[in-house]
Amino acid sequence: MLFRKMLREMRGNLGQFISIFILSFLAIFIYAGFEANVVGSGKAVKDFHEETNIADAWIYSEGFTEENLENVRDLDSVDKAQLRTEIRGTTPQFGGSQVDFYLMDESIILKPYLYDPEKAGKISEDGKSTWVNKLNEKENQPFDAEDEEGVWLNWSFANAWDISVGDEIELEHNGVVFSRIVRGLIMEPEYEYTKAEKDADTNFKNLAYVYMGYDAFPIREYVTKLINSEKITIDTIKEATEGDNEELNKLEDRLAEYGMTLDDVDKDMLLTMLDNMSDEDLMRLVPYTTMLVTFSEQAKENAAEKIKEEKSGLSEALYYEEALAEALDDNYAVMIDSSAVIGIDRVRSELEQHDTFSYTFAIIFLIVALLVISTTMSRLVEKQRTQIGTMNAIGMKRWKIALHYMSYSFFVALLGAALGLVAGPLLVGEMIVEMLMEWYMIPNVVAGFSYKFYIVAAVVVATCVLASFFSCRKLLKVPPAAALRPAAPRKARRILAERLPIWKKFSFSTQYNLRDVTRAPMRCIMGIVGTMVGTVLVIYAFGCYLLVDDIVEWNFDKLMNYDYQMVLTEDESADYFDGIAEDVDGELIMSDYIELAAKPHATALEKSKQSITVIEGKGLQNVTDEKTQVTSLTPGKVAITSRLAKKMGVGVGDKIYWHIYSKNDWYESEIGLINRTPETAGITMLREDLEATGCEYIPTSIVTKMDVMDYTYEEKDGKTSGVKGISAVYNIDEIKESFVEGYSVINYLFYMMMAFSIITVVVVLYNSGNLSFHERLKEFATLKVMGLSTGKIRRILNQENIWFAILGILLGIPLGKPSLIAMMNSNGDNFDYYVDVPVYLYILSAAFILIVAVLVSRMFSKKIKKLDMVETLKGME
Repeated sequence: MLFRKMLREMRGNLGQFISIFILSFLAIFIYAGFEANVVGSGKAVKDFHEETNIADAWIYSEGFTEENLENVRDLDSVDKAQLRTEIRGTTPQFGGSQVDFYLMDESIILKPYLYDPEKAGKISEDGKSTWVNKLNEKENQPFDAEDEEGVWLNWSFANAWDISVGDEIELEHNGVVFSRIVRGLIMEPEYEYTKAEKDADTNFKNLAYVYMGYDAFPIREYVTKLINSEKITIDTIKEATEGDNEELNKLEDRLAEYGMTLDDVDKDMLLTMLDNMSDEDLMRLVPYTTMLVTFSEQAKENAAEKIKEEKSGLSEALYYEEALAEALDDNYAVMIDSSAVIGIDRVRSELEQHDTFSYTFAIIFLIVALLVISTTMSRLVEKQRTQIGTMNAIGMKRWKIALHYMSYSFFVALLGAALGLVAGPLLVGEMIVEMLMEWYMIPNVVAGFSYKFYIVAAVVVATCVLASFFSCRKLLKVPPAAALRPAAPRKARRILAERLPIWKKFSFSTQYNLRDVTRAPMRCIMGIVGTMVGTVLVIYAFGCYLLVDDIVEWNFDKLMNYDYQMVLTEDESADYFDGIAEDVDGELIMSDYIELAAKPHATALEKSKQSITVIEGKGLQNVTDEKTQVTSLTPGKVAITSRLAKKMGVGVGDKIYWHIYSKNDWYESEIGLINRTPETAGITMLREDLEATGCEYIPTSIVTKMDVMDYTYEEKDGKTSGVKGISAVYNIDEIKESFVEGYSVINYLFYMMMAFSIITVVVVLYNSGNLSFHERLKEFATLKVMGLSTGKIRRILNQENIWFAILGILLGIPLGKPSLIAMMNSNGDNFDYYVDVPVYLYILSAAFILIVAVLVSRMFSKKIKKLDMVETLKGME
């Protein structure tokens, strides 16, 4: 009986209960959608890391020895340790794309994950995908460090250029071009997210990384070229071999016969000696630069306990830095954990951002739902006062009556939550996974599901039910005899506005609505909060829509005031590249990674991995201040990005300390400017200031406005073309086009925010108007009898909703910009978007909300004309 009664009353108040359904659905739909990606991607990342045996610590040095490795392996806390060398080059065959080389004798840590077409990802119906290679016709081979002719290439680059296993690929490092056979297509955790140095965002065509054995590297050609360019001298060989070189000792003895020393050795003599040196001796000139370390599970548990006791804030990996430093005799530049590896940390930050989004939006829609439920159920229970008294009088228990009214919200919220649980992962979750895989390289990613989804859905439903209970519990305490009689009219009180001297100047409709608002505060709060949320979402939508244009202008018109970028090799001197820069009226740029600290002798926790950009101040590569306006560097001082400065607690005039990642020497600089860049954190300084510190200046690119596309150096069939030292040339227009395409996901945010905003405002104002209309039905009938026209009563009804909309807009506008900035910058410390919300955008957002409010109000004002005054006023007898 009570169930049928509930259905009848739901049908009679269909609009309000549909609103509750929509809001509970949206709360779970958005939560489950974002969390489905977090859960699914999180699991895929965890499995990926376990299968590749991800490192716990990365240690960088100018050169490690086998003795260093054995000393580290002997530590009780260490499970495995491995050496490798990291160098950078290009691919002349594929547009001069950047190539990161990893040379190693073994691969027991960060093992290459072999591509599997059935596991790597989904293939679309037409067999094409931006993130799944479809041309792998030959079987992948496991990595073999003794293979002298093969390399293992990342699958994303292979897919972008249609490269298959078995194909020959042309590679270049410092002017030495060589070809190798692709033995396998791989993925590696350090490159879960990555972009080439020249790119503003991910472009899989522009970045390759290869695993190869030491024996596969063309060491003899490489050393020959460096000797010819005087990058390798006799002192370099002495230092690299530490005097333990048979040919070097023979040469020294022969020179002594003629009264000469090794200092008298010229380039030709070095080349002659080179012919007699073994490849093993030559490889000492390319030393191990990185040591990868994993710790035992017991060591990690012990570290976690100690960190908790000491409240040090260190990671488990960095906890053992002191022991590792001792084992290495302090022969290292920097030690980091995975949080400092950009490719790994970017994915972690992205998932944390989505996790925050899921709970934030769920809470927002739940709050609005609670306001709707409170007002709806309060009105429904008050309207059924006599029925409740009758049920009490015939002996029905109060708890049963309470359950009956709580069941209204229970069934509606449960249905909305259940549908959200199904639709969220299938629609939003899958969509986000597909979008993310346009940027990230993680195998086996699918939208996931977690028991937490059920818990959150249960919390939403339970909260809605509790809101119903609190809305009706007061009336349930009324004795049956009193409940059977109509409720006594509320005692009229003068409101605060009536005490104002201008009260009598207000129109009748204004006075009437002001009194009504004070009688229904919950309805007022619901209307204001709902339109406030809608306003914030509209500002989000328009802000996101304009953000891409702002970032493009900032990045490509202000920071990058050039048309072409020439990528340089390291085999030529800075003086040589000065000549080229002068010929093309260009500017030399140096980019590298540094370790940065706010004080000397900083602990591991006080240091961070950042970037350094060295410019010449010619106006081609610029710096922008905190308001994104182009400014200049102060000679003798450095600029530091704003978010990084806040994180480190430093400002203009403070000292900072830094060193190049692969070098051991630290330098001191003074901050002269707080600058801002969209997606990079670090410091910028002038070339003359870098050279004054004693740090080696190694330019990495030349930027210019001159067309230099034919400058790329190539050597084929004994013929050369282009300019030596120029490994690739890029047109900035192409980079810009790729950048804009990468930000197309912002369009999804625009449509999503607009949809959520419309739904929120319509649902809230519809309920507010509906409640206002029915609560004042008899009053409107009385006013109509007294002679007020239908149009006048319509204006009275519309006025209140417009008030709510205006108040919501005024409260929402100040929250729009700061919350939008926080949302856009929540994806890691490197992001520092400057969102400039122009005045017209606020006006546009306010107009949009007001238009929706007026349209919703008109839905009820039409009912005034059909109002049956006699039937309505009978209820007053």
